[in-house]
Amino acid sequence: MVRPVPIATVEAVLRREIARHNDETGRRSDGAGGRSYRQVFEDGLDRRVIRKATTRHLARAGLIYKPATVDRHGRVQLDTWTYGDPGSQEALLRHRGKRILVGRNPDDFSVPAVAYDEDGRLIWDRIEPVIAGDYESADGIRTATRNRKAVRDAARRWPSSRAGRGRTA
Repeated sequence: MVRPVPIATVEAVLRREIARHNDETGRRSDGAGGRSYRQVFEDGLDRRVIRKATTRHLARAGLIYKPATVDRHGRVQLDTWTYGDPGSQEALLRHRGKRILVGRNPDDFSVPAVAYDEDGRLIWDRIEPVIAGDYESADGIRTATRNRKAVRDAARRWPSSRAGRGRTA
């Protein structure tokens, strides 16, 4: 007859064996240098530099980034929006004809954008929109795209649904 082992016993044995394995000295793996896995882990924690994201980091992480080319007026075009007010044009003109990465708020395209060069260096962090586009946000673009697709699908189906019916003038 088979008798199941109580879960508490299984957990206790697992904890004991994992601790024994991690405390075993003389490890030869890269970086261990004869120390136990627990010593390697604790030494790594002691040398770790703790960095916290600033408000600016968090705000920039929430942007959507797209590549764009700077035009001869020191402006960039994303979807139907144009960014590049007089304050940012001088910095952008240094990258004329080149591809840059432009980040903007996906919920509100009217908020100033940020631009980075191809090496990841900040070009300008408050590029104001100068020509508003058709949609105010990324959701607006997605909704318009879905609506256009629905209209195309309905138009494609329309003649077949009228097949066999007499035409009236």
